[in-house]
Amino acid sequence: MKKMAAYTLAFLLAAGVTAPVCLSTVNASAERPSVVVIGDGIVSGAFLGEGEQSFADILQADLPAGAVFTVYAEDGYTTGDVLDLLDDTAVQGTLADADAIIVTAGIHDIMDDFMDLAYQYKDKYGVEKFSDLYTMSQEDLGATDPQLIDMSLALSRSVETYQESCRDNILQIGEKLSGYDAQLIAVNVYNSMDTIENFSSLSPNRKLGYNSIKNPIGTVLKDYVNAAYTEIAGTYGFEIVDAYTAFAGLAYQYTNLDEMEVDPNAAGHAWLAAAVEEVLDPAILTAEPQESFTYEIAEQGCPYCLAEDAAFSAEKLIGAVKVTDAATGQATLQKPADMGADRFAFSVDGKEASPAGSYTAPYYIGSVTAAYDGQPVSGECPVMIGKKGDADLDGQVSVNDATAVLKYVSMSLFGEGYVYSDAAEDAQLEGLSYCLADVDGESVDHGADGSELGVSDATMILKYIAMSMFEDPDWSECLAK
Repeated sequence: MKKMAAYTLAFLLAAGVTAPVCLSTVNASAERPSVVVIGDGIVSGAFLGEGEQSFADILQADLPAGAVFTVYAEDGYTTGDVLDLLDDTAVQGTLADADAIIVTAGIHDIMDDFMDLAYQYKDKYGVEKFSDLYTMSQEDLGATDPQLIDMSLALSRSVETYQESCRDNILQIGEKLSGYDAQLIAVNVYNSMDTIENFSSLSPNRKLGYNSIKNPIGTVLKDYVNAAYTEIAGTYGFEIVDAYTAFAGLAYQYTNLDEMEVDPNAAGHAWLAAAVEEVLDPAILTAEPQESFTYEIAEQGCPYCLAEDAAFSAEKLIGAVKVTDAATGQATLQKPADMGADRFAFSVDGKEASPAGSYTAPYYIGSVTAAYDGQPVSGECPVMIGKKGDADLDGQVSVNDATAVLKYVSMSLFGEGYVYSDAAEDAQLEGLSYCLADVDGESVDHGADGSELGVSDATMILKYIAMSMFEDPDWSECLAK
């Protein structure tokens, strides 16, 4: 998908654009550029009002048609959460195809304890806005000088708790992302307490009180958090978007300070989008528009999965996908096998999911979300996961399962129905039970597909149990040759 750096250089020269310093690390694909944004509420747009856009929304809208844009972000994410994301194999697959990776994290490491404490003081003194703690008179607050001094000291100390772990995590984030052949951009952390709007009207003592919380935050950011961002810029070639300097003295303008939230407001997001686009490889922003498709599950497949499986199967979970050309509106139905089943990925809450990882005894019922080539597929895939051979759905493979199969077989000879699992109280569970019990065929439709429960299944279940006494057998060792 990605081109060599020389191709990018030719593209820029032809367009009359000056090549950026870090060109050797940027391989923007003119066919379908891919941008990944990873981070916290500064990315996800927490606390924005209706109709207001996050910086990720603005950036996505400014990318050429057909560009692949992926966001891994959640309000409240810390640098530790971002590190966990970078260890997720599904995320790693997306990053491997990226032409640009943008990361922002650290503000919640430093400010979450501060904000929790600020809310306590807000409730204690009965104020609506954070700034009221400093702009209201002491009489109206019902606070003494010692109380206000204690409050400011407690707030300033709260930001030091995770300063070292935050710094170390940012360095690790830089190291992990340096392994990808992409332009690397990091947004450093601004001081969300710098400054309340009417700071200039405060008395000297109240200014001193406010600065006693603002300045320690700035010190932690400069000496630990943003120092780490500066280090990964020098070591790994990150380009730094300097939000710290841009927001200095303007927290009331760019953040939700008065609402006691550290995330940017609409003006802050607009600044971030413009600043990121200023350093983003021009080849990404000016790539020729390409065909764009949307994907939607048109037909559900079979939900039954084995707890032993290391990956979900697109061919099994999805019957057909509706593929729509965004330019023409023309839609076609396609089978996953025809689209390339290995190009599908399945996740739960944004993290890669597998039957083995999702299964919880005695059986699991839920759903997974699909993506195709990193693009989301609308709709969810129901999944029901159990252990192969577990006919009675009790979470174990035992003699009881073989007995249940034999009883089912014997009653079927006389045309009598039989629910072979006490747990199979509805058609879905009964279907799962049948599929698990049919160890040599895994029928998903009670034998209508040609594979039926029989004495051979009971025999193989017993063989599996016997072998389990001495080893951890694979079902392939128990099936009839």
